[in-house]
Amino acid sequence: MDITRRSFLKSAAAGAAGIAALGVTGLNINAKAEPAAAAHPVYQTVQQMLSKTLNPQKCDIFTKEGAGDIGASAIFSPWQFGRYTIENRIVKSAAGSAYLPTETKENIIEQYTNWAKGGVKLIWIEDFINLHRDFPMNYKYYSREDAYLSELTEAIHAQGSICGYQLMLMNASFSGFTAGAPGSFDCAHADHMTLEELKNLQDNFIDAALYLKEQGVDAIEINAAGNNIGQAFLSRSRNARTDEYGPQTIENRARFLTEIIAGIKNVCGEDFPVQILINGIEENDSEIGQNGQLTTVEENCEIAKMLE
Repeated sequence: MDITRRSFLKSAAAGAAGIAALGVTGLNINAKAEPAAAAHPVYQTVQQMLSKTLNPQKCDIFTKEGAGDIGASAIFSPWQFGRYTIENRIVKSAAGSAYLPTETKENIIEQYTNWAKGGVKLIWIEDFINLHRDFPMNYKYYSREDAYLSELTEAIHAQGSICGYQLMLMNASFSGFTAGAPGSFDCAHADHMTLEELKNLQDNFIDAALYLKEQGVDAIEINAAGNNIGQAFLSRSRNARTDEYGPQTIENRARFLTEIIAGIKNVCGEDFPVQILINGIEENDSEIGQNGQLTTVEENCEIAKMLE
């Protein structure tokens, strides 16, 4: 029987709802529903332990007194991001909103400016411009010629924040892959492109990074997670190449990205920050448990070391 993540979660939710119904009534149809109980003490203890381990705080946010002393939280302490000292740890991610093509320039600049005014000191701009000259993506409506990026970065800088830009690539066509309709977010596998196309794509990433720096962007994030083209090289499930960019070794799998990083540093400066977004955990959501070709956590740690 084929099982997918959606069907599994749907069945699990239905089962949980049934069990919950039995638990509330205790099989007594005349019983009154009890108010929602507080979290189990054991759960609370585990939750607090994990929170304090993963995000240590100088105050106890689980008490009324501690919540009132939120100013002592580590979130307001400075940290070093490459050559930049960031005043706090509040960061706006580059997660796509899908609204940029439909909003006016003034509205977008106002929204990003408001984030900066609100205290977000590191702002990642989502990728909304067709920056890869030879591999356009059909769901991006802005080009280098009509984008207002320099105005956007100036507005962010005016509020004392720095800004990065996320470069990503999905749903672009190659010799062995034809892009789908806009919004499908399909992506080629690593072996769908010729070596010449691969090298050209690397050059496109590097050229885009230089353009972004010239527009006032302070750092670059390359999205090599999810269904993006960078992930196609990192994961054996999407890489059947037999050359030096194939899945035979960790070094080979990381090579596509490490060469892009080196190229960006060469044209933008060694101290220009380049951040890489990769999957921490990969799971097969089409065939649960069939993860033999997916990247393990241990492999991702080795890949991260090479990218660094």
